[in-house]
Amino acid sequence: MLKESDLRSHLRKVSRSFYITLVILPREIFKPISIAYLLARIADTVADTLLQVSFKNKRDFLIGFKKQIQNENLDENFLKDLNKFLFELKKYPIQRDLIRFIPDLFSFYVSLNETERFHVKSITVRLITGIENDLDKFESINSSGVIAIDSFDEFDSYTYNAAGCVGEFWTEISLQNNPSISFLNYQKMMLLGIQFGKALQITNIIRDIRSDFDIGRCYIPNQLLNIYHLKPQDLIQEKLSMSAKKLIRNVMLINLESYLHAIEYFLLIPRRNFRLRLACLIPILIGLKTIKQISLNQDFPTNMSVKISRTNVYMIVINSFWIVISKRLPKSYLYSIIDEVRLILNR
Repeated sequence: MLKESDLRSHLRKVSRSFYITLVILPREIFKPISIAYLLARIADTVADTLLQVSFKNKRDFLIGFKKQIQNENLDENFLKDLNKFLFELKKYPIQRDLIRFIPDLFSFYVSLNETERFHVKSITVRLITGIENDLDKFESINSSGVIAIDSFDEFDSYTYNAAGCVGEFWTEISLQNNPSISFLNYQKMMLLGIQFGKALQITNIIRDIRSDFDIGRCYIPNQLLNIYHLKPQDLIQEKLSMSAKKLIRNVMLINLESYLHAIEYFLLIPRRNFRLRLACLIPILIGLKTIKQISLNQDFPTNMSVKISRTNVYMIVINSFWIVISKRLPKSYLYSIIDEVRLILNR
């Protein structure tokens, strides 16, 4: 028998801050969004964290996993492969526990109605395809060096496939049949949702420069690095050059512009949709607070992990309740954070 508590338990284990966002969602959309998130998180875990698992085994698993999602069924061959794959993960107990959840997660997936399954299938297949492309680029070449993405177009494509498309999915699931949203606002929010997702992903890129470098990846494109006469390794030195600091500062300013679209998205959600507004506001605030925390150290030490503390996350959630119920506070408060970070970066 399916228990929603099992779904919540695994969500809590794999994402501290996003779990809060998910459980705040209106009950009718909690399940499809949570299932999509866990399916994508499993694929991401296989690609990024299982460092001792071979490229071939990761690639084969992702191909098989995506096929099961497309077919809405777990076939016997995949289940056999899953058991073999789990045997390889003895050194990864947390990841093994998540991947072992696949059969139960599929039971939740196939229990969705036809429309929900369509949207969940579309987004997870797109996300896993993006993860496969990432794996091909960064791991198929047996290199001890760091590989950077090449161009601004590739950067834009990456941020869309990793998170921008999630903004579209979120909007479709939560607002498509919402009588409070006009058709024009819905169309506008579909576009803003892409920028919303990209804003969060660019923050992750800035925050994770060092950890991505350690697994041979650089998501700052060569085209941008060349403008500043830099190489990927210049971004992870103990003392950054002025050029490296300037590059990171300008990427952060671009990130702030993306958050303006996220704020506009949030403001278009009718006030009567309290839980949905709250679920959108919390990741915006966490993202902006992360950028602010990074900006406060103008040396941008990429060897330090920047993460909003658990206490601060809880404070953000508490403050978000007051912001959401206010008529005037949301816009002025959010823009004030943007202005504050800009001032810090431009000083």
